[in-house]
Amino acid sequence: MKIHRKHPNSWRLYARLLHYVFPFWPAFLVGVVGSIIYSGVDAWLVHFMTPLLNQGFIQRDASFIRWLPLLVVLIFIIRGGANIASDYFMTSVSRSVVRSFREKLFKHYQCMPSSTYDNTTTGQLLSTIIYNVEQIANASSDALTTFLQSFVLIVGLLVVMFTISWQLSLIYFAAVPLIILVVYVTSRRTRRLSLLIQESMGLTTTIAEENISGYKVIRTFGGQDYETHRFTEAIRLNWLRELKVALAKGLSTSGVQLVAALALSSIIFVATSTTVNLSAGEFTSLIASMLAILKPMRDITNVNNKIQRGLAGAQTIFFCA
Repeated sequence: MKIHRKHPNSWRLYARLLHYVFPFWPAFLVGVVGSIIYSGVDAWLVHFMTPLLNQGFIQRDASFIRWLPLLVVLIFIIRGGANIASDYFMTSVSRSVVRSFREKLFKHYQCMPSSTYDNTTTGQLLSTIIYNVEQIANASSDALTTFLQSFVLIVGLLVVMFTISWQLSLIYFAAVPLIILVVYVTSRRTRRLSLLIQESMGLTTTIAEENISGYKVIRTFGGQDYETHRFTEAIRLNWLRELKVALAKGLSTSGVQLVAALALSSIIFVATSTTVNLSAGEFTSLIASMLAILKPMRDITNVNNKIQRGLAGAQTIFFCA
């Protein structure tokens, strides 16, 4: 089964993939709400550093200090509940999507013409229904969970930053075009490598299946060394391609963080070298927001890599079907 080399439109392919999520929309909706609340609380905690320092440590407001422990416990109870709801229901959706894909693909196998079986190895068919389908779970609800949490957190932190000082916050937007460029270049390479990994996984499964089912013939003609060499080369090829994906992922994450760090250093320089009318709490919240925003940026970059691998799996499955 040769992998379809033409790259279809990613948005169209992803929309077709998300079509399989729609039957499970109640659980998906609960997971989305949980993700939004979870990240919203994290953004609020960064903003809360302003009154915490100003009223708690500088002004020593007795009423604020009295209610502070209860408020902190309540906030973390809400955060924990939202996290549990997000993880549980999004996992439920992703596993349901995988189950649905495997059922439909298995039914399709029952109807395929004999010529398809003649031109396709058992290993390739098994790899598609086991490995490729599993990649789709990462691109459907799993990736959406991380994306939603990271996106809401970024928006929340940007609101905090612009509320404190929109002039300093604007410097961050200068880094956006460079971030988009880094993500675009690495995502195309990740998608291409993921297709090659699926090919090598199919080859590995094929060789293993042939050796297991034909072990008598192989031993009769003394082909153990030849088959071992074939299998070793197949897994080595898969190993090399997985390392290339890891390298592309690392370069993408580090590139995004480097660009964001350059913007952050510029903001700190401007804030400390000019007269900025900010309280200690406001300045602390601003810097904390700029530091905290690096992690969701990195997570969104990793989500893109997951989506590209999932789209590569969806591409082969839709083409096969």
